Amino acid sequence: YSNDADTVAAFADAAVAGYAESGIWCTLKHFPGIGSVKTDPHIEGDSVVADKETLQKRDIKPFSKLMETHDGKDMFIMVSNVTFPAYDASLPACVSPVIMTDLLRHELGYKGLVFSDDMEMGAMAKHYAFSDMGVMAIKAGADIVLVCHEYGHEKETYAGLLEAYKKDYEFRKLVDEKVEHVLEVKLSR
Repeated sequence: YSNDADTVAAFADAAVAGYAESGIWCTLKHFPGIGSVKTDPHIEGDSVVADKETLQKRDIKPFSKLMETHDGKDMFIMVSNVTFPAYDASLPACVSPVIMTDLLRHELGYKGLVFSDDMEMGAMAKHYAFSDMGVMAIKAGADIVLVCHEYGHEKETYAGLLEAYKKDYEFRKLVDEKVEHVLEVKLSR
């Protein structure tokens, strides 16, 4: 909507309210903000090089303002597959526990559903196996993992999730919690 965080927040707030009034869920994206990336994440990964204070004022502010006025039952958040070295220098946001759990859930207090960005985008698919990405995203804090185009990639992601679910008791508990969270949101409408 704008380069100004307050303007973005105001327009996004009106959009979320309009969707909610029409009974439609919407998804805010791409947390924590990808307005300054130079490379298209559909093709290759990128980093947002800024300190935490700049990210808070510029990129994260619209998300945090909307979290103050919406309870997470009428909007969801999609986490980008870009890297934010000020928070996590080694992992893209959509598989980063620091960004999804520590920042989004704990620091900002977001309680709604968290979606990964599409794992088939070059930012992820060129660097990680599909059998690993779903597990990484769930462990990092995603409730729903998106693999949007190729059935073979969806099957690989599912197989990785299923294997981890069968072998790792803690992961099984985590997935069960995620399923409950998704169902609670669906039933709240």
